[in-house]
Amino acid sequence: MTDFKFNLPKHNKEALKAKEKLKAIEEQKAERENKYSSVNLKLLQEGRTADPLVQGVINRVAKRSNGGLLKFQVSMDEAKKPLDAWIQDTQEELLDAVLYLEKVRKELKHVKKILKSVNP
Repeated sequence: MTDFKFNLPKHNKEALKAKEKLKAIEEQKAERENKYSSVNLKLLQEGRTADPLVQGVINRVAKRSNGGLLKFQVSMDEAKKPLDAWIQDTQEELLDAVLYLEKVRKELKHVKKILKSVNP
């Protein structure tokens, strides 16, 4: 028995390759859906997630919150200050974030320059 793929005209071979690639993508998608469709009910009940990236952020927020409770002896929910002060604090935090991003951008440019000189 001969493999029919070798007897196809070129355009049919390309169509077959595209069809096989699509099938592989669909299989990968199905695997992901199966992986996360059965998210552990215990995780949901505990307010956790199966996504490690998201869980890491949640853990950092909780750690930061607990540190704030120890330092200020008041939760964010209980904190009282004028709305303008909340806006001011947010602006200052965001300005710091812009500076941090700019610093990282500068460092990345420097690293790229070094890599380019080493491996032209």
